[in-house]
Amino acid sequence: MIIPHQRSALGLHPPLKSPPTMAFWIVALAVLLITTFHVQVAQAVTYNISVNLPILTGGKRDANMALFIRANAEATLAGIDPTGQHSFNLVYYSTNGTARNATLATQAAIAEHNVVGVIGDRTSTLTIPMVLIGSKTYTWFCSGGSTSVLLSDKSLYFNFMRTIPQDSIQGEFMAGFVYAMGYRTVSVISSAEVYGASVSTTFITTAERLGITILVNQVFQTSSTNYSLPLKAIEDSGSRIIIGCILSDFSLQLLRQAKAAGLIGPNYVWVMPHAISGYSTIATQQADRELANGLLYVFPKEESLNAGYNASLQRFNQRYPGEPIPPLSFYYLDCLTTLAKGILRIAGDSGPSAVLDRSYYPDLNKYFLHPFVGVSGDVVFDDQGNRIVPFQVFNFWNGTAKAVYDVLPDLTVRQIAPIRFFSGTSSRPAEMPDRDLLYVAWLSPLGIALVVANALTLLAIVTAWAYLFANNSKPTVKPLSFPFLSIISLGCACVLMSNIASFGIPTLATCQTSLVLFSSGITMVLTSCAMKAFRIWTIFTSQVLISNKLLRTSGMMSMTAAILVVQLALLAIWGGISPQRPIRVATKAFISYSCASIDRTVNSVFVGVICVYNAVLLSSIILFSYRTRNVPSTFSESTWNFNTAQIIAVISPLVGCLALFDFGSATLVAIAAKQVVILLTTIVVFGALIGRIALVTFVVNSQTGSTTGSKVGPPANNARHLTPDPVGRHSAHSNSGPGQKGVSSAGTEVAVSKLRGVFLVS
Repeated sequence: MIIPHQRSALGLHPPLKSPPTMAFWIVALAVLLITTFHVQVAQAVTYNISVNLPILTGGKRDANMALFIRANAEATLAGIDPTGQHSFNLVYYSTNGTARNATLATQAAIAEHNVVGVIGDRTSTLTIPMVLIGSKTYTWFCSGGSTSVLLSDKSLYFNFMRTIPQDSIQGEFMAGFVYAMGYRTVSVISSAEVYGASVSTTFITTAERLGITILVNQVFQTSSTNYSLPLKAIEDSGSRIIIGCILSDFSLQLLRQAKAAGLIGPNYVWVMPHAISGYSTIATQQADRELANGLLYVFPKEESLNAGYNASLQRFNQRYPGEPIPPLSFYYLDCLTTLAKGILRIAGDSGPSAVLDRSYYPDLNKYFLHPFVGVSGDVVFDDQGNRIVPFQVFNFWNGTAKAVYDVLPDLTVRQIAPIRFFSGTSSRPAEMPDRDLLYVAWLSPLGIALVVANALTLLAIVTAWAYLFANNSKPTVKPLSFPFLSIISLGCACVLMSNIASFGIPTLATCQTSLVLFSSGITMVLTSCAMKAFRIWTIFTSQVLISNKLLRTSGMMSMTAAILVVQLALLAIWGGISPQRPIRVATKAFISYSCASIDRTVNSVFVGVICVYNAVLLSSIILFSYRTRNVPSTFSESTWNFNTAQIIAVISPLVGCLALFDFGSATLVAIAAKQVVILLTTIVVFGALIGRIALVTFVVNSQTGSTTGSKVGPPANNARHLTPDPVGRHSAHSNSGPGQKGVSSAGTEVAVSKLRGVFLVS
């Protein structure tokens, strides 16, 4: 059969006919009047609605849910049609708790009773295949318990609505409740399936918006029965507020193992979604029921306490005295109202036969998503057919759950009954144990001492450099190449500033700043020393002729800049790929922080590359300084470079170990040791390379009171060492015996003096 809208969609059109005559119009009008009268007379029809629940296999909970609907169906449907010409009949099918049986039950209900609507099922895994089966025949489904976010996809489930919110919204209410309780630090454990993922994702998103810190977020596979690893992570974090986003199927084993891990007790609070509400039916032993003592879970508010609620409660108790009413029963009864009202709207729009024949255009929003007052309160839907409803927080104790808080849609929390934690009291456990903070706080005694020490050293560096700048034309400064002295001073200052930048709780900015300052500072010092050592070696011992322009200060500065640019490029690439970020390490005993890239492979590669890069510079200083250690020099630059390089070579592995290794509870000691070692090494390096020059200049100026341009001889305790020139490029004729190579004092002095004047070397 091709119905009109299908015919249009397929492009089929009625055949052309000749213009109608007057007789035709008279006959047509008569037929129309007769047909209209016939339709009005035939309006009284009965529509079948099926209740599909695991009635036979779901235990008393599902059986009583069906009984609750049966006890209230007649009263609920009475007067639902103002014309009194339509009626509804309920049929019941057991889905037996499996997707296959749920599908067969739906097919049987449609084939045997031509049902136009189905109430069910309880779980989403059973409801989803039922809805897909019913979509072919425009059979409408409403559930009071299926909360999967998948059912919100109206491209697949256009014929489904629910009088309960979808899963994910629970996470928002859970976060609002945790925030209202004053907790700002929690841990999360969830199951790796749709329910757990949707609830945990919404919780984490809302928690971050509210300023709640997620210490750990652990996920376990549904096939796993061993939860020791995620529980160990929670234990190590020290978190005492645990958010469990799981189905009830996993709850018993999880709580048992949590108890064994020490995560259930008077110091802990567990908060879960509504799936845990069925825990009391799973925990048949008293010891298992006690595991949930004090546990809190959110549940859509079902107790409206309005007239319809009270009347339906009374009818059930009268018909089935002493029987418990399962949770969600009132939602399922509201499903009956939702379906009946929607079917009547379709019938009023398209006619009863169109409803029974499915010859109408299905429109969920147009026919079903209308607000009304139900037994569970105001029934309001969103555009995806999800119920918008407040939540309540329930409190487990000895297998019984009691509502203790209302959580409104704006996340306002209102207490309605006393709460009882695992301790048996209403005293709220602390969110975290008292723990040591293993980082250098700015205002701590250690922090103040280190800041002052670094600042004073930094001040000394600036003062010494300023003094040398003022005296850079003096004979004690000018031959030593003031630009390189400035770069060394800047490098030492950068290292100290990196120390200061690492204080306090690190951030992305401070992690990157400290890294760039430290790496660049080290490279500045090493490059300057390497350039000076290379120039001395080239002049006095190298057999390779090198351009004078390259050996001048301008040429050396160009090479220095190139080396620094490579270092900065490496740091820029590192920061672009995976910048260093603060890594928080929290255990039950302490909290510490470190800076590292999220991608540990990237972190290791770039740390290695930069270390090798600086190691090459350091090795070149040692090599060139050693080869020129006996070169005659007023200031013994090669000797000082050589000794300084050896100190750096010895200290660098120690600093690397203190910075990269995990010292656990001794982290603060390692941080302090690293800071002190870097500070002392910087003082020694600066003193050897710059400070001694400033001191000599000051002493000479103090003793002579000389003006700019005055000459000073070499210090008395620094006699010239007249050593053989390995190449003989700068030696005079030797007066040594046959077969010996030597240099004369006068010849060496002349050569060195000349080179010193041209190349500004010591």
